[in-house]
Formats: sequence, C-alpha cells, structure tokens
Amino acid sequence: KVDGLTIQTDSGTVVLRKEEGTWSITEPLALPASEGSVQGVLANLERAHLKKFLLLEEGEETERLTEYGLLPPMVRVIVEVEGAVLDTIDYGNSPLNVYVYVKKASEDRVGMTELYRRTGVARNLRQMREKRALVFAKSAVTEWRIAGQRSTIEVAKAAEGWRLQQPSVGPADGGQVDSVLAHLGSAFMTFVDDTPASLAPFGLDSPTMQIDVHVQGADGSQAIHTLWIGDETEKGHYAKSTSGPSVFSLDSSFVQSLPTSDLPLR
Repeated sequence: KVDGLTIQTDSGTVVLRKEEGTWSITEPLALPASEGSVQGVLANLERAHLKKFLLLEEGEETERLTEYGLLPPMVRVIVEVEGAVLDTIDYGNSPLNVYVYVKKASEDRVGMTELYRRTGVARNLRQMREKRALVFAKSAVTEWRIAGQRSTIEVAKAAEGWRLQQPSVGPADGGQVDSVLAHLGSAFMTFVDDTPASLAPFGLDSPTMQIDVHVQGADGSQAIHTLWIGDETEKGHYAKSTSGPSVFSLDSSFVQSLPTSDLPLR
C-alpha cells in the first residue's frame, strides 16, 4: 500500500508520509494532513486510465516531452511504498482542455488522461493540510474537558454511559454529550502563522480556554487532542492545537457555542 507521496507543482513541493495509519505532511512543514485530500489524490492516481499512447522516437524524446509540457512537467507525483519509489507520474499540458499528457517513469511512452485527473493531484500545502482544529472519531472518545477562566467541565465515559466529573458528579445526558462532541469536531481553522516566533501576541502563552479530548485506539492506546483558545480577533479567536506549531483563528460562533456550565449536560 502507498505510504508516501511527493507532489510537485508551481506552488512548491509537498511531501506526505503515512505512519501507523495516519497521513502527515513532512515538508515544507511538519503538519497533520487532511485524510480526505490524500484519499482524493490517491483516487485520481488510481483511476487515471491512460489512453491514446504516443511512442517516443529515439532522438526526439527531449523535443516531444518539451512539446507535451512534460519537460519540465507541470505536475509531478512520486509514489512510494514501504519507503521505496514505486513510480513517478508527470503531467503535462492539455492541448484541447479535455485530455492531458502523462508520462510514467516506469514506461517509455506518453499517454493521455482526462484533464481533471491532473487537477485532482495538483494539490498545494493549503489544500493538503488538515483544516479541522480537532480531529477525532467520536466513537473513540473516552473523556473530554473544557477548562475556561471561570469554570471547568469534565465528562468521562463509564460502563453505564457518560458521567459528569466536574464541576458536579453524576450521570450526563448522552444526547447533549454527543452534541458537544459534534461541535468540537466541527471547528475549522483559518491559518494565521505556521511558524510563530512567540505565542504571546496571540494570547496563547496563557490561553483563556483549553479543550482536551481523550481517545482510545483500537489497540487500546491512549491519546489526548488539545486545543488552546487565546485572544479575540475581529471575527473570532486565535487558537492552537498542540499537534502542530501553527497559530490559526476559529470563528467566534464556535467559542460562543461551547458549554460554560454543566447544566445542559445533566
């Protein structure tokens, strides 16, 4: 199975690696990758059935590849399996804006495929990165905690269902807990600074709120996804996930809709 991708476009190079079932961006920055975006690239690679093959005559390779927009290519995708290069696929120009020239390193001929297949793999850093602030499977959550300046709400899963741990102790309404988890998983980021020199200008050196989501893997392993909320912006709040270095902003409606007491959860 594919566990490595390198996508080269005029926007730059993005390198992705899959480890323990999870895709991450390793270059140009170490960032979580969007699983949906990776699967979209893989699907376009798999479904790009080449047709209308053109043989390269000896001595004319450079001229023809240049003519087809393949030297240099408009888009190049390097596919790896178990750390070794499986193939390199180059995408060229589209003479009629319907089909596009394609050259695989594993073949001596040039083929053609639908133009939208090139569009589907020509992804830049912004398109390949994860855009959700908190990424988790709701069914895997074992505990969550929202700690604000005035109160802390903590809920944990027990054998009989969800239970409040803070500020009161007792049964929690399962439907309300599910609604909170759905809300936490719906926060989308607007990127501000991928390499902040300091968190202080964003109020993230001392966050006004911290959200922790505890999850358990299929193998029993435990992980905590943490989100810090900082100062207000014009349209929301600065925030940062502990899974990466980036500072981003979240819409004000996300923060305003977070529970501030345990009353709705009882």
